Amino acid sequence: MTGLASDNPFLDRGFAPQRQELDCPDLRIEGVLPNGLEGAYYRIGPNPQFDPLAPYNPLMGDGMIHAFRVVGGRVSYRNRWVRTGRWTRERAAGRALFATAGPFGDDPDAGPRPPDGVANTNLVWHAGRLLALEEGALPVEIDPQTLETAGPYTFGGRLGRN
Repeated sequence: MTGLASDNPFLDRGFAPQRQELDCPDLRIEGVLPNGLEGAYYRIGPNPQFDPLAPYNPLMGDGMIHAFRVVGGRVSYRNRWVRTGRWTRERAAGRALFATAGPFGDDPDAGPRPPDGVANTNLVWHAGRLLALEEGALPVEIDPQTLETAGPYTFGGRLGRN
């Protein structure tokens, strides 16, 4: 990171951004997995894809989902960014466009902020769907196998954005 990592503890060491999407189909296991252990563990958190505009607020960093799967005594790992409007526009620009400490620090080329937020706060299963959440935006549906973003989830149009 260009100078920001040393200035901000939320961009350094254990909080340093993971800048790649990975597929690791067969992780090495140290020790023994319990018999019959099968399933998936998902987590989500802020993970800026580019050096963020200063000052950096991790509550507004791009959401990244991590998933570990245990099947047949083997463990795999996959991670993906949540493809929100903000993430997509920054990806196309190849750099950060939106400030994380408020809208007043946005790049002049950013245009209006997308309404779907950063989807980086929590994951929930609801009615057979995996949803990425953030307090200020609609849930974002995620494919639980591929972790690909399906898009905002409005509960059949019953949940709108005020």
